[in-house]
Amino acid sequence: LKSGTTFEAACVAKVLPQLLVDFLPCDQILSQVLGEFVRIRYPRGSSQLMLRIIVEIIARISKDAELTTIGASTNNEKPDETVASEQAPAAARATVIRWIVFSLASFTALEPYHYCIWSITSLFIGVSKNPNLNCLFECSISKIEANEHLFLIAINDFFFNQNLDSELKELLLSAFEQTKSKRKSQLFTQVIQSCKN
Repeated sequence: LKSGTTFEAACVAKVLPQLLVDFLPCDQILSQVLGEFVRIRYPRGSSQLMLRIIVEIIARISKDAELTTIGASTNNEKPDETVASEQAPAAARATVIRWIVFSLASFTALEPYHYCIWSITSLFIGVSKNPNLNCLFECSISKIEANEHLFLIAINDFFFNQNLDSELKELLLSAFEQTKSKRKSQLFTQVIQSCKN
């Protein structure tokens, strides 16, 4: 993605999510792709492409977990096995959300400021369970800019609608708490206040 042409990068981006989901465990995929995104230095066109890949991988992980559940329910399983397979999509989603929260401190430290805000906003919109917010992903990703209003909406949606347990909520808030003193904007303070209310 970094050294190829735009066309080559787009081709790789189309097949990479499915290849990764087919051959690697969820934790390893998320560790690699989220880490790679944070290592990309602004400005690079690959930032938008990499964020698209991340959101596509997350969608495929969830979809594969649902397909596994559907396949398992048609195989005359015992009741305990059926319950376990029905929990697979929720478990896959929980793993994804946990990795995003664990990576958030790295996202809040991204420079410059507008790139940090854009990255978090686009990621949270891309993984939102709210279809109205999720449909804004392409608009959000199309131009690297800080839309503070959309940022606050995306953070609140993520905080209140992703079924975060108290530990993950504390981790999310601490990521903003640690970085707010380094930023000149009051935006991170607003995030903390809106999530605590």
